[in-house]
Amino acid sequence: MNKTVFARQKADRTIIGLYGIDIKSEAKEKTFSSKAYGTRENKVTNMEGRLQLDMLQVMQRDYKLRSYTLNSVCADFLGMCF
Repeated sequence: MNKTVFARQKADRTIIGLYGIDIKSEAKEKTFSSKAYGTRENKVTNMEGRLQLDMLQVMQRDYKLRSYTLNSVCADFLGMCF
């Protein structure tokens, strides 16, 4: 067994032991559909202790902007582009 594999296995056991986390993460496809927002297809990964939020959907729902690219949204809210 090489050192990298051993270190990884030891780290996994330590994390599980410290936090009691023994949940495997997996990606699932979810579809949301409504007349107001149309159809949205997402891939969701469950991660224990983490909240995932798709900011693109929040921006499209709450703000009517000319464009939703990162540069355009930054320009509208911060007054500058990157």
